[in-house]
Amino acid sequence: MRLILSHSLSLFPFLSVFQLSLVDEQSEVTRNGFESKELQYLVQIYCQSRSWIVKRSYEDFRVLDKHLHLCIYDRRFSQLPELPRFDSLRDRAEAVSQMLMAYLSRFSAIADNKINCGPALTWMEVDNKGNHLLVHEESSINVPAIAAAHVIKRYIAQAADELSFEVGDIVSVIDMPPKEDTTWWRGKHGFQVGFFPSECVELINDKVPQSVTNSVPKPVSKKHGKLITFLRTFMKSRPTKQKLKQRGILRERVFGCDLGEHLLNSGHDGETLPFFLSHKHTGTFNL
Repeated sequence: MRLILSHSLSLFPFLSVFQLSLVDEQSEVTRNGFESKELQYLVQIYCQSRSWIVKRSYEDFRVLDKHLHLCIYDRRFSQLPELPRFDSLRDRAEAVSQMLMAYLSRFSAIADNKINCGPALTWMEVDNKGNHLLVHEESSINVPAIAAAHVIKRYIAQAADELSFEVGDIVSVIDMPPKEDTTWWRGKHGFQVGFFPSECVELINDKVPQSVTNSVPKPVSKKHGKLITFLRTFMKSRPTKQKLKQRGILRERVFGCDLGEHLLNSGHDGETLPFFLSHKHTGTFNL
């Protein structure tokens, strides 16, 4: 099953060829460990003689539909069917695929130069010039690896934020918390970024870089899970106090700070007292 969505946008002449393809591959993710599963679709985007693939869930399609009808269309004109909640389509994968095919077919028929809705373009990872939106420089896919590992035990992802791999695959490790904190590591496998059990891989050369060893904080919690990894990443990526001052986000306080802090912030060397203190000391300070 493969559907091509093509249209020309006179508002953006650079979008002369714009296609969406529903790739013949689906996966299921379990939400929060519950039995309810949601289908994931790989959507191939073709524009400006370039193509890329985005992963979208059925709920993501519903979000696209909402934005299209908030920003652009009246449903009476678009005649696009309102996509029902996923709960009503459980165990009906083929029916969902057929419905999305019909939806995209109708969308193809009405698409014109009104496709200027930011969220809709972002959904397709296209900017207003027809270019592929580049991955943010701080996104996980661009985080440098701290170690390489090969898979010794097959693992199938149990949630959307986990990796699946086979024995013999190579995984780039980007976060490696101490085992006393959590058994979950974070890494890259191909173009996917996610968590995986550390016991499923073995470090190549079984050697952790010294820089990584030195940067690992002491364990502060005995809770086992993925939350500690998020907290570690957040703490490492926090901007310094100096950077916050330069950006104007953090300002030096005057009221409520002690004398030592005030002297440091105001540039005094500690030998020259502020004007009001010296005059109050001599008793000559008058209002």
